[in-house]
Amino acid sequence: MPDSAKDFAEKLLGQTQILEIFKTAFQKTIIEFAHVKAEAGEALMASAFGEQEAFVVGFIRFQGAPSSYEIVLPLPQDVATEFCQGTFPGEQPSSDLAKDVTSEILNISFGTIDPLMKMQGLRLVSSFPVGLSSSAANAFAKKLNQECVQIPFQTFGKKVFRLRIFSPGSISHKWQYTPIKR
Repeated sequence: MPDSAKDFAEKLLGQTQILEIFKTAFQKTIIEFAHVKAEAGEALMASAFGEQEAFVVGFIRFQGAPSSYEIVLPLPQDVATEFCQGTFPGEQPSSDLAKDVTSEILNISFGTIDPLMKMQGLRLVSSFPVGLSSSAANAFAKKLNQECVQIPFQTFGKKVFRLRIFSPGSISHKWQYTPIKR
């Protein structure tokens, strides 16, 4: 029987090495890809998205055995704008650009997560990342009102965003996976 969302979150909170992998990978990607310095806080269980509106939301699934993870990265407009400006200096930030940058952060992070998870005995495959902007992002975020693990990040400019890790099956989406070369 699969774990409930709450059981999944409680179990994941006890897996400090796995949480450290997520923190390290996303922090590294944000610094190296978006050229924004950010620091990860302590992981905690959260049950809702809260009041912060999402300008864009990116999500991706890391499928594996014995664990799978559904990762959601909702970004408020000020953070999305900062990531766009860091990634594409001189470009005018737009919701489409923010959606692409958010999806790429998820995709690049998997490249760091995958080998670190293999060292923990977990083999994962990544779905293609999905990005949503404006009203679609907020509608998506409101549907995910269940327990998850939340990792807060704060940029050195004092902007806050939260990476959320959900149990498998939390996101109703037809996942498409990157073909695996054998």
